[in-house]
Amino acid sequence: KKTILFGNGYLIDEKIPLSKNIWPVETINLIAVAQLASWHGYDRMIRALHQLAQLPNVGSFTFTIVGEGPELANLKSLTTQLKLKNVYFVGKLSGVSLDRIFDGKHFGVSSLALYRKGMNMASDLKTREYLARGLRVIGAGVDPDFEDKSPYRMTVKNSDELNSIVDLLQNVRNTTYMSPLNVRNFAQNNLCMKSKMKFVLDRVIDANG
Repeated sequence: KKTILFGNGYLIDEKIPLSKNIWPVETINLIAVAQLASWHGYDRMIRALHQLAQLPNVGSFTFTIVGEGPELANLKSLTTQLKLKNVYFVGKLSGVSLDRIFDGKHFGVSSLALYRKGMNMASDLKTREYLARGLRVIGAGVDPDFEDKSPYRMTVKNSDELNSIVDLLQNVRNTTYMSPLNVRNFAQNNLCMKSKMKFVLDRVIDANG
């Protein structure tokens, strides 16, 4: 029998506001929210932004990192070392403050270094929260709820290399824009707890005739 991979469901609260953003735009704004650890791989994104800044005609980017944790000092040190002015650390936020920081953001950055804990597949809740807020996602490795080359979750290599991140950012302005409402609708139809339970119940019914 074919094994069906099944990712985590997420409780999508209609009260969570959609991110307000416009497209096309000169500056693309990225956001990451986490209890910061090395396996999130945000150092990869910081290094990729540094490389991108050396290239002509790629437009500008910002990267806002929300949260605290054991990796925070390393990320701040790397940002200072590379003399980047477009990476922002805002600490731990919640409630209205967290909602506001999402405004104007275009992409949520999920885990970029699953390989650092020996993994290539995960169905992290972070990805699902970004989508519930109307943001497409950049992540590494495989998430079982997304097909290859999904327009909702764009993937980079699950390794130390940077070229896949640089290439994605160079070309992201050419991707088809999806409104925050469109992205949330995808999350509601495929990732919310209700849709997950329906998936399970339908297969139980099929199995029992």
